[in-house]
Amino acid sequence: MRKLASQPFPYVGVDLGQRQDYTAITVIDAYPVRRVLRRGGGKRIQTTLLYQVRRIDRYREVPFPDIVERIVDITMSRGEATGKDVNLCVDVVGMGMPVRDYILKSFKDRNDAADGKGVGLIPGWIYTTSGGNVTEANGQVNTPRKLLVSSTDLAMQDGRVEVARMRQRDDLYSEMRTLTLKQNAQTGHETYEHYRESDKDDIITSVMLCVFAAEHYRLPGVEHYYRVTDEEREQAEAARAFDSYETEPAAYTAITHSPVPPRVESGGAS
Repeated sequence: MRKLASQPFPYVGVDLGQRQDYTAITVIDAYPVRRVLRRGGGKRIQTTLLYQVRRIDRYREVPFPDIVERIVDITMSRGEATGKDVNLCVDVVGMGMPVRDYILKSFKDRNDAADGKGVGLIPGWIYTTSGGNVTEANGQVNTPRKLLVSSTDLAMQDGRVEVARMRQRDDLYSEMRTLTLKQNAQTGHETYEHYRESDKDDIITSVMLCVFAAEHYRLPGVEHYYRVTDEEREQAEAARAFDSYETEPAAYTAITHSPVPPRVESGGAS
């Protein structure tokens, strides 16, 4: 893969929990990349996004106002580092939409105090459902949880999700392994849930929020802006162009989703 921009599109994913539950905040850099795909003896160039998970924070039994301050701190820090607007993707299930106003007010107050050196925010308020369609209303995106999972799973299987060396990486791997597809035998209805009630999914959810938002709302623009030229197509046919990826190979490790096998419930609606 070859990076097409020196600075990434910064994303911050937030899975908000009740005070007794975990809240996860994940920072992901989405880099436009170009690579050569070889299938059936042919070659073609693809423009896509590479996701690098660079930071994971997890909190429990922390007052909500303090959580909001940490969200704002992390978001502004990443915006200042990249010089770009930050995509903030928040799961509002359980906490409700009032959390939106609280976060936006805190962010505005910090920007107002920055004397013109504030950070731009691209907020995404995401409500996961068990339905089958994506709908948008009043600034909120309602999406099936299985679409969050499938979007991230495809990116992982494609080798486009990498995680920095950090203590929470093992927690992320553990949550990925216990996220499983559950199918109701009577209705055929499918949901992605924990394999056991005690399993956690706050970190993987914060990752999935970012990848879902980038794949469905950012990637089409990236594909349009970084159009493949005729010269690049010729390079792809003539050589192994863009086949190596040499940026920070030791710092980030590609991950592949390996969930627990699907299970089937015998009855009742899920």
